[in-house]
Amino acid sequence: GRVRATRSQGQGTRPHRHHPPSVTLSTPHPFHPLTASPPHRLSPHLLPPPSSPFTLLQDDSKGPPRPSVWRDTPLLTLGASFFFVAFFIVGQQIQPPLLLERSSFGLEEDSETRTQERIALTSGLVAIPTSLVTAFVMTVGYLSLSKRGVRDETCVLVGGLVASITFFVVPMCKTVWQLCVINAVQGAGCGMFMGAVQAMPSKYLAICWPKDIASGRGVYNLMMTIGTMVAGIPLTMLFESNGIGASYYCTGAAMLVSTVFGVSFSKQIAAKLGGGADGSSTVPDTPSSRRALEKGAMEVEEFKTFLADKLIDTLEKRNYHLW
Repeated sequence: GRVRATRSQGQGTRPHRHHPPSVTLSTPHPFHPLTASPPHRLSPHLLPPPSSPFTLLQDDSKGPPRPSVWRDTPLLTLGASFFFVAFFIVGQQIQPPLLLERSSFGLEEDSETRTQERIALTSGLVAIPTSLVTAFVMTVGYLSLSKRGVRDETCVLVGGLVASITFFVVPMCKTVWQLCVINAVQGAGCGMFMGAVQAMPSKYLAICWPKDIASGRGVYNLMMTIGTMVAGIPLTMLFESNGIGASYYCTGAAMLVSTVFGVSFSKQIAAKLGGGADGSSTVPDTPSSRRALEKGAMEVEEFKTFLADKLIDTLEKRNYHLW
């Protein structure tokens, strides 16, 4: 009885504390008057949350897996073009020193060591025109042609043909200045070709592979890497068997093949992205556009007309003057 009186007095003087019912995580003591609550009550914070929009988005996104970029014909075509471009890259490293060993260039010295030093120095000097002109045409020249309406397909064709011809002319050079002039022309062709080839896949990847842009770029970059590993084998074998001229001819032929694949890639993406002969736009041949048409989406020209009428009607209702 004494214990009960003390406990009741303590309850009278002790401030009453209210515990929210959501705090009790386990079964409370059945005789404690302050914490007694229905057993096994869980906090609302521990309950599983309702389906969030993110969860619903994940559920809706479940479907058949996306096709692989390695099955895309235009990207494989561009990869083949980059594969043969590697012959030019590798050839620029191994062919000029071998060409300058000819006596017509007048680089012989009293000792073999000094001769090799002059050849190495001259090789670096004759490569300057190629590098400078390539960088200039690839940026300033190609952008200027694009702004004037010259198509990428034309840049690829003209640049590839010019570069290919120079590879067949280089073995005919007899002096260093002739080699510098031919290298400058070669740089102009390669700059125009590479500027167009590197710019063309950007729009195609953004429209047809918006979620796999990095994977799409990896297709043709990997093909060029494989080309750099393979190109040195035929170039050196042809030099050993038939001389430096045959090695240059192989590089020129590879540049021609690369040009053919580059033009083919340009035609393929033009047909796939849409564009009528009269300049009108057509629906791009992509999985998303096909699904949209199946669900009743408008055609391109019909949507343009609808959007123009809608904008004009909205502006007129808000008292905007149209001129």
